[in-house]
Amino acid sequence: MSRHHSHHHRYFDRRSLPFIIIPVLLAVAAVVFAVAIIVATKKADPLPNSQSTTPAEVHTHNYGEWIEEVPATCTEDGVKGHYHCSCGKNFDADKNGIALLSIPKGHLYGELIAAVAPTCTEAGHKAHYECSLCHRYFDAEKNELADILLPAAHQYADWTAEIPATGNNPGQKGYYECTVCHKKFDAEKTAEITDLVIPATGKYLVKVTGNLPGGIAVSGGAKEQLVSEDVAFEPVTLGANYGYLFDHYEIDGVPQEGNTVALGAVTDDVTIYVVCKYATEELPIINIDTAGQEIADKENYVTMKFSMENCEGTLEDCAGGIRLRGNSTLSFPKKAYRVKFDKKQSLFGLTKAKSWVLLAEYIDPSALHNYTALTLRQEIDDSVFTPTPHKVNVYLNGEYQGLYTLCEQVQENEGRIDNEKKITAEMTSLKDFNFLIVMDAPTEAFVTVDDHDDDPDHGISFQIKYPEEDDFKNSSITFAAFKTELQAYLQDLVDAFLEHNSEYILNEVNMNSLLDYVIVDEIMGERDHKSKSVYLYFKDGKLNFGPIWDYDWCLYTNWPGRPNTQYTVSEEFEYSNIFFQTVHDTPELYQLLKERYTAVGSTALARTIEIITAYEATIQESVRLDAEKWYDTNEFKGYEVSQKNTAFLNAFLAKRQELLDAEWLIAE
Repeated sequence: MSRHHSHHHRYFDRRSLPFIIIPVLLAVAAVVFAVAIIVATKKADPLPNSQSTTPAEVHTHNYGEWIEEVPATCTEDGVKGHYHCSCGKNFDADKNGIALLSIPKGHLYGELIAAVAPTCTEAGHKAHYECSLCHRYFDAEKNELADILLPAAHQYADWTAEIPATGNNPGQKGYYECTVCHKKFDAEKTAEITDLVIPATGKYLVKVTGNLPGGIAVSGGAKEQLVSEDVAFEPVTLGANYGYLFDHYEIDGVPQEGNTVALGAVTDDVTIYVVCKYATEELPIINIDTAGQEIADKENYVTMKFSMENCEGTLEDCAGGIRLRGNSTLSFPKKAYRVKFDKKQSLFGLTKAKSWVLLAEYIDPSALHNYTALTLRQEIDDSVFTPTPHKVNVYLNGEYQGLYTLCEQVQENEGRIDNEKKITAEMTSLKDFNFLIVMDAPTEAFVTVDDHDDDPDHGISFQIKYPEEDDFKNSSITFAAFKTELQAYLQDLVDAFLEHNSEYILNEVNMNSLLDYVIVDEIMGERDHKSKSVYLYFKDGKLNFGPIWDYDWCLYTNWPGRPNTQYTVSEEFEYSNIFFQTVHDTPELYQLLKERYTAVGSTALARTIEIITAYEATIQESVRLDAEKWYDTNEFKGYEVSQKNTAFLNAFLAKRQELLDAEWLIAE
């Protein structure tokens, strides 16, 4: 039988709650009362060790004498009037405490005084504050003014030009007019003009002008004459200056017979209007006006107005600058020019640009060497940039200058080489950049490499045309570092050509550009490219040879230093520089040259001969005009030297076709 323990629950009786809480509350109250007694005791006896019960003394302020105010100034602080107690405190006149005695320094501006405009006779003044302390003046922003006076002054309109008096008609003096008082003053604005009338002179102006003022020639008398009852008109004979033709003259719009003007009694001003023509209009005509300023050098542009007529796309008075160009050609009497417009212009439909060139070609009396070479290069491959030649007749300040070739300047710009590339901080090595260089004399920014010639002082110099030093502002490398890398690159290039390293050359160079350059130079018999005028540019990861340039002296003649008179047709093959010579001397490259000539060179030469032969007939008037200006001597005999040079060019090109076809043309 199991044994069970009994368990009894004990339940809380809520009826007993008051008997538990009340004693607890009474205990807490007793504690609070005891604490209060202790605190009160401590407050009553702050010095428990002291037995004194005497109260603390009460301080009575001793104000003393009144201290007068020291007023503040514009530059020094002031002090308020006050009493000062020995306890260190300060009090005002009513004996109220003063926390701060200082009166801050500063100007007392008062109200802004409005501006008063001056009149012609009374001065005015600017808007200003005036400090009542120092009496200085200040503007609306309280900046000090040295002077507020606005002097009395006239308000002048634009200058009214003088109207000259004539024989019968009074004139009018030039003047400035005040827009306020309407008085009139002289050019210095110092003297009032009370009478504007210029009396009639009793003299009559007879002047010669015309449609082409630079073309008018007057002999026997002056272009402008003042005649009167006492002074007769000196008869004149009218004609045309070189480069123009006299057509007729008019008086009061009425055409006259002949070219001699002998007026009778003159009772009024007379204008003799001469109508001239250009000596030839077979080519476009360019007029350049520098207002008489001399074009003295190739460093400084002279302001000009440029006009082009007798062609499609005419221009009129385009603003820009002009300077000389060239090196050895600067010594010749006929000058070449660089033109730079203020705004981009399109000439002959070519891409708009600011810079253009006018080639004089003085040593080439045929005037066709550059035209032929550039045409030939475009016939070989017109997908690459080659300057496009246009023959033009040029007039400078009304004077005929001669027959020129106008074409684009060789540049990195769009529509030209088009390898311009913005330089950024991410470009850190040479081939990150595009560049344009020219093999030429070491002027401007340049690098020189060793060509391992026997002469230790001899080397090949390259002028850096692009980029320029200013282009490196945002680059992580300097222009100097760029030049160092470029020099090392060009040295490797020259070494590879000297060592006939065809693998390096084929990898580094756009071969068609090199082969086409060799073809053009061998056709044209070019010797001047040994160490100058050879452009190279880096684009799309390859080094390119070109654009071709500078063929004034060619056809394998010796350097003349003057108009050419050598007419022997050479059968030589000369490769003018180490790059072209290496193409000839390296079998792999020479084979590529033959293949290129076979593919495009021979047919391009044949087409060029046809083009030039036809073109010659269209420019003969211009060639004659140019020759009679520049070659009219006993030695050159004017047009004769041009004819001989043209015939020489034709014979030379025909012989080159024969020789090169035999040497380079690969039979099918």
